[in-house]
Amino acid sequence: MTETSPGWQNLSDRAGEQTIQERNRLIAEIVLILPRVASRPGSAKLLQGILSQCKAFAAYKANRTYPR
Repeated sequence: MTETSPGWQNLSDRAGEQTIQERNRLIAEIVLILPRVASRPGSAKLLQGILSQCKAFAAYKANRTYPR
């Protein structure tokens, strides 16, 4: 793969695979903590925050820029 622009806009296959593995690891960690978090008072707001951060991270990874 040739790079047409600077930065992380064009990931190599290896970096792409590392990104997928990182995403899968984060999803697994979130799934493990959800039952403990959901049983606590105020958990809806906390879970909403976690989901918001996951969406922001996914947008960042997809666009390589910080979401607004």
